[in-house]
Amino acid sequence: MVQETTIKRYIGLSTDTKPSSPIQVGSVIRILAGSEWYELDTGVTYVFDGSSAWTPKLVNLGNGTGDFINSDNPFPVYGGYVPIEYSRTTTNTIKSLVNKGQLNKFVIYPRIGNEHVESSREIQGVVTNGNIVGQIFKASKDNISALLLTIESAEAQTIDTFETYSNDGELQTSWVEITNPAVISTSIVKTGDQAMALPLTTTGDEWVLSAPSDYTDYTGSFDFYQDVVFGVLGAEVSVFISDGTNSKSFPLVINITNSWTHFDVLESNMIEDQAETTDTTNILTIGFRIIRKKNGATVYIDNLIATPAPGELGIKLWNMGNTLPIDGVTSIDDGTQYTRLGKTLTSSFSLPLVGGKRLYHAHMFNAALDKNVPDNEPLITDNYYLIELYYIDTNVSVYGPDTSFNTQYYNNGYSFTTANEASVINAIGPYSDIMFTIMSTQSVYVIEAGWRFDAEPNGDSDLYVFIENKDMQVTDTVVDHEEHPEQKHSHDVSIRPMIIDNGGKIEFYNNDDASDQVSNIVYFVTFLYEPPIVNG
Repeated sequence: MVQETTIKRYIGLSTDTKPSSPIQVGSVIRILAGSEWYELDTGVTYVFDGSSAWTPKLVNLGNGTGDFINSDNPFPVYGGYVPIEYSRTTTNTIKSLVNKGQLNKFVIYPRIGNEHVESSREIQGVVTNGNIVGQIFKASKDNISALLLTIESAEAQTIDTFETYSNDGELQTSWVEITNPAVISTSIVKTGDQAMALPLTTTGDEWVLSAPSDYTDYTGSFDFYQDVVFGVLGAEVSVFISDGTNSKSFPLVINITNSWTHFDVLESNMIEDQAETTDTTNILTIGFRIIRKKNGATVYIDNLIATPAPGELGIKLWNMGNTLPIDGVTSIDDGTQYTRLGKTLTSSFSLPLVGGKRLYHAHMFNAALDKNVPDNEPLITDNYYLIELYYIDTNVSVYGPDTSFNTQYYNNGYSFTTANEASVINAIGPYSDIMFTIMSTQSVYVIEAGWRFDAEPNGDSDLYVFIENKDMQVTDTVVDHEEHPEQKHSHDVSIRPMIIDNGGKIEFYNNDDASDQVSNIVYFVTFLYEPPIVNG
């Protein structure tokens, strides 16, 4: 008789019939001892004993206790276990400022995504002073622990990419300098095919572009390349803006040669070139000026962009009831506004913005997290809720899927625009949900927690980490007292995961030493969780 020399691995369901004895085909035995069967629906792996039995695969914890993980005891915890449904893991992280010389309390509620649309390829609408953009979703949890959005504030204005000029003459018509004109560079470029080259021949030379605008609080961005050392003994160039009478400038001083450097120059950081003040609300020209010449040297400019101050975006939450709001009929104020947002329990939330397109993780936009508050107001599961994005001080582009894909990413709501809360909402169109994610708290098992300070804590600093339930009772201690904590530390508790019941949280208490240089802390927790059932 011939026997195969390799074990087999099978995949099936718990309802499938496993072979009860070795299978012999002709003179060959097809199933050897040690062959495995993985059940897709239970996640349990069984091992064949070579005779007739399939038994759950045992994995020793390696903790010296003799404990095993198996189908009846997936993860031993104090005689109990982590249920096998807790099959996923994630890490939550928050960065906070440290109040010097006093007790700091930092809290993380578990954040697990449920209702969402992930794609952010295309602008679905623009929030303006007169246009609200929003999204309707059907709640699958009774709380919100964070909101994710992909938005673009203060849309950047492209001043010049130098790609449109067909020859040096066209470039010199835009960038005016009589004695030593700019030329197109095709050999040294940052992106695209062309950049602008400026000869550093004469001190005081200026290359000036007409670009009339209000540049108050703007940020000018560009890529800069030099083939000589700048600074005290080398050449020096500045970028400037002018109202036609006065100007303000910023010196470009770096010690890197033959390499591109990206500059972000804030208008507020530019220095007046004279005693009078430049009128930044009425800028006429942008330019580059030679402060100190160097014969034979050249600088190169590419991708000149101006970005206005980012400002803030307003966010509100409305309960629209148990029926889907009707496109062209329902108004926002037909619903009931949720008035207990965030730690301060307010009716609206202001999201501070950064210029450009970004994915925002608004963990301060939360609702019904603190379940020990007597008048806590949980969301009503399976009701429809409306996220309202409204104007505060800047236009904001709101992103979502590429509609040309003809894919409906969310089936229990839609995105919309409206002039105000009293006007009817208008669906943006098919396949046009905005990119959003509702994150919520639920029961989890902690397997790791840690922190990272931005400087080394001094000796009078200490730290405590513990788990608290919704009734404000400490249910587990991760770190009971860490004197003079390490600057960076990760505490692994996976050998005995600690449960945070729904509504609970993990707390970091830090007594700061006023004499050290610590100014902020990043704290995190990793946990196992059960995938939520979503409406989608």
